[in-house]
Amino acid sequence: MARLEASSILDAVNGIVTAAYPNDVAYINYLPEGFVRPSCLYQQIRVTRADATRWTQLITLNILITIFAAQDAHGHMDTAALLAKQFGVMDALSNGAIYVGDRAVRISAVTGAQDLDAATVELTISYFDDRPDAGSGSADLMEDIKITYYVNNEVI
Repeated sequence: MARLEASSILDAVNGIVTAAYPNDVAYINYLPEGFVRPSCLYQQIRVTRADATRWTQLITLNILITIFAAQDAHGHMDTAALLAKQFGVMDALSNGAIYVGDRAVRISAVTGAQDLDAATVELTISYFDDRPDAGSGSADLMEDIKITYYVNNEVI
């Protein structure tokens, strides 16, 4: 099985949000000067790798989605509409898992916050994956082990 890449997970998250808000522009890991509104910026902000088994790791990935609402001619935006969109994005990502290729990765937390000109949604995604150095997955066999069983101080 091929290892998952963070970019594939970002693309899957973007696909879910884009399906809910098809008129928004999506930016991945970079927000250009003079960006278009309404839009969303997707960023990987943290990744943690923890031991699971000799051959696998538990990977926890945090993705931040920054939501930018449309502005009027004076640069003002409708904060109620921004909050509604934030809740809509959270709802779209709240089913507990997303599909990335042939795998489902677990969304263990969805949190939101609001600033003056944008709202954010942070996802915590967890999944198991092969270690980068896992090799063929075979290990040396154990040596012969001699076991002696005793019952009532007699060898059987």
